[in-house]
Amino acid sequence: MKLYTSELCPFAQRVRIGLRLRGLEGVVEEVEVDLDATPPAELTAINPQGSVPTLAFAPGDGFNESLVLLEFLDSLPCAGPKLFGATPRDVGKTKVLLENASTRLLGPVMGVNYSRGNAVALRKATAQLPQAFEWISAVLATSGGPFLAGATPGAVDASVAPFLARYVLLREVQPDLPMPRGGTPAAHFLAQLLQHPAVASTSPTFAQMAPAFARFAQPEEAVRSIQRASRALVSNPEEQCAALNQHVATLSPRTVRPEGAANTPLWTLIQGEKGPHIHARFRLPTYNEMLQALELLTALQETTDHHTAFVLEGYHALDITLCTHEPVWGLSDKDFSMAQTLTEKLLRI
Repeated sequence: MKLYTSELCPFAQRVRIGLRLRGLEGVVEEVEVDLDATPPAELTAINPQGSVPTLAFAPGDGFNESLVLLEFLDSLPCAGPKLFGATPRDVGKTKVLLENASTRLLGPVMGVNYSRGNAVALRKATAQLPQAFEWISAVLATSGGPFLAGATPGAVDASVAPFLARYVLLREVQPDLPMPRGGTPAAHFLAQLLQHPAVASTSPTFAQMAPAFARFAQPEEAVRSIQRASRALVSNPEEQCAALNQHVATLSPRTVRPEGAANTPLWTLIQGEKGPHIHARFRLPTYNEMLQALELLTALQETTDHHTAFVLEGYHALDITLCTHEPVWGLSDKDFSMAQTLTEKLLRI
């Protein structure tokens, strides 16, 4: 058997930890994959996406997905304790704990690790971390510790360890990120987990992760395009608005939709008393879409430092107006870039 893996991939590290906990290092060959290069044909023959981790039994025969692979390791005869437990009851309880860990712990940790320059998302995830650490302590009180699975690490420990390891490394460049209070069960768990040979031997160094940290600290390209766009007023707002609407017409809305009849331009150029501005109205089918739209809008404004004027009507309609008003009133490339990215994101909800 071959495991296609990467030292930089936390999902692949889950399986590499599992191999060591089960004593299977010599049974499964680990094949390092360069994530920035074209994946090897042997890998894509099994997993067309070329992602890791992927386990190969023979050419064209295998499967992927980290948690599925962890569970598969328990089916192999070996000396180490089973990751999901020895009985069906243990397996069921472990899977429930995995679901809780994904929400209560990995949600905020990954929210910090992969915030992509989104100040709102980073602040929200950071605020949830103290409760995540309390959740760890509560689980340890039940398992008896020092690990979430009990005396030895199990599937849940292997699943969360790669992301916690990267979070601790990230604190070298973001030292204000919270940690469990010293002396708490969560603090002891974190230290024990990261020092465990199966975790320590598979974890990347800060030097290895630094390029990835820099990449994930940057907003996505669409957001960076707003940040780069000029605030200088454009001389052809009519042409820019027409080009914007042509692009919008190529998009396929999901649940949030443009207001108005089909083939009607979404963005309207309005000549106000102080100067021109552009306006659009979006239809929000439910309260849930309204919350997502407001969160998206708030995050985009704070990340780009470019703000809209918006009005929410009855939780079902969102009016958005864009213009540049410093030093003089008008429309800039930044307004049109903001309008395009905002529309693309809203229509993907």
